[in-house]
Amino acid sequence: MIDVFMMAKEDILAHDEDFGNISDVVFCEVDPNHFPEITEMLGIEGSGFFGKLEDLVLFHDDDYTAQFPEITHIEEELEREGENLSPDLQKRLDLKTRHLEFSQKFPRDFLNLDFCELYYLHPQDEPPVEIFQVNQTVERILTFQARPGLDEKGVYVIVDEFVMAITCRYDETLPDPAFVRLENIVSQNRADHAAYRDAVTELKGTDVVRNWRNEDSFDFFLASWPKDLLRTARDTGWRMEVIDYVYYDRPDDGRGPYKIVCLVGRFLRDANLPPYIDQAIRVLGTDSRVSISEIGRGSHLGQSLLSDLEGVVEVRNRRATRIGRENLPPP
Repeated sequence: MIDVFMMAKEDILAHDEDFGNISDVVFCEVDPNHFPEITEMLGIEGSGFFGKLEDLVLFHDDDYTAQFPEITHIEEELEREGENLSPDLQKRLDLKTRHLEFSQKFPRDFLNLDFCELYYLHPQDEPPVEIFQVNQTVERILTFQARPGLDEKGVYVIVDEFVMAITCRYDETLPDPAFVRLENIVSQNRADHAAYRDAVTELKGTDVVRNWRNEDSFDFFLASWPKDLLRTARDTGWRMEVIDYVYYDRPDDGRGPYKIVCLVGRFLRDANLPPYIDQAIRVLGTDSRVSISEIGRGSHLGQSLLSDLEGVVEVRNRRATRIGRENLPPP
C-alpha cells in the first residue's frame, strides 16, 4: 500500500480532506489476511478483487461456463440451481464473475504489476503452472487497456497513454525454457535488424547469443526481457518507451539471494516514439539500468527518503485511525 499512499500524499489520487477514502484505485490481492485490510484502508466498495492476478486475467471458459457470457446470466444460473450446483461449478462461476468484473475496470492510467516472483515461472512449481503465464497476463492486460471502458457514470472512456510498472524476481533458478525464449527473440532481432546485430556484437563482445547468456546470465536477462515486453506492446497496438529500469539485491530468503527488477514503461497509441528496435538497442547498454545500492539512513539521500516516508506514513495513519486499524510506527 505504500505506493498508493505515496500518490495520495502527492495529490495524484483523489481522496477526502482527512486522507480518508482513496478513489480511483483497483487492486488484486491473493493473501486472505491482507485483502480485508487493504479494502478498509481504501474505503471504496468494489475496489478489491481477491485472488491471484493471473487466474483472474487468464480465465478461460469450459463447456459449462461458456453458457453464461454475462454476469446477469451467471446470477440467473445461481438463483435457478441454488444448492444443486456442485462446489466445483460454483467456484468456476465465481471465478468467471470476478474475471468479468475485473476486466470491466479497464482501462487505467497507471498499472503497478508487482509479481515479486520469477517473471517466467519454473514449470515444476506446485501446483504446476504454465511457464509463460505471467507474460500472458501482461499481454491480456494490454488488450484490456486498448479497448473502451465505462467510468462510474456509465460513460465510455478510452486511454491513449498510460504508465505500467512491472516488478519481478530474478535468481539463478530462472528455467532454461525462459532463456531459450529470450535467446530466440534476440536472435530474431539480430537477423531482422542490422543495427541491433551490430549493437549486440559491439556491447557484448560476441556474435553468439548463447555465449553472452553463459558469461553473464543476469545481464542477458536485463537486456532481453524488455524486448519481450516491447514486442508484446507492439502486437497489442501500443508503442512502449522504457522510462525507468532499476534493480537491487535482496538477501537469502531460504531459496538463496536474489534480485528484484522493476521496469517502468510508457505506452502510447500511434505515438511519435522511437521505433521498437531503437528501444531494444537502448536496453542493451548497462547505462539504461540503475542498480540501487543500500542507502545509509544518515546519508543525505537517506534523510531525504526518510522525510518522504514519514509523510507517507502520516497519510496512511490518518486513514488507519479513522477505521480503527493499528498505526504504523515512525519509519
